[in-house]
Amino acid sequence: MHGGVAEVIQGGRPMINDKAILVGVDGSHASYKATWWAANYAKHAGLTLQIVCAYSLPSYAAVSFDATYTAMGDYNAAHSDAQEILSKAKAIADEQGVEATTLIVTGDPASVFVELSRNYNLIVIGNRGKGGLAERLLGTTSSSLPAYAYCPIVVVPYTDDDGNLMHLNNTITKVAVGSDESKWGLKALEIAADFAAI
Repeated sequence: MHGGVAEVIQGGRPMINDKAILVGVDGSHASYKATWWAANYAKHAGLTLQIVCAYSLPSYAAVSFDATYTAMGDYNAAHSDAQEILSKAKAIADEQGVEATTLIVTGDPASVFVELSRNYNLIVIGNRGKGGLAERLLGTTSSSLPAYAYCPIVVVPYTDDDGNLMHLNNTITKVAVGSDESKWGLKALEIAADFAAI
């Protein structure tokens, strides 16, 4: 992070487009399921898709994406992991006929996605991480992002309350919304109505 702003290190620039969806990936099954949902939704809603992998490494030895230990400051290994994660996620979008762009960003993932949320119509993330660092990052992101984001957030479930894998489709059959009389409460109602109309 530089002055609180994420540093984009590969893949061009974030989209600045109210017709774009961002999906965050970390290599977990949950994030790939979120990618599937986001690509499917983008296709049906006529939106573009950008797949983002955000990471930061502390100055001490840390658990990497795949729960193995990464040497201090080994950004090359983390960058390589991120490239592989994005490649797998892009293949999921490609299978659905959705052309997606990819982006690697360095910085705290929760902070990165809050900042990026200014530029998107919707952000999609999974509700569970992969284990090790990824588990902590995605767990933090999925719980903190909805409270601070500047656009709607979809947190795609990976398992149900009993731990069984969820089988997703893109049919939204029920929409629940919590609202009050504030500007943001009314905006939540408007967004919920848009989802219900799809």
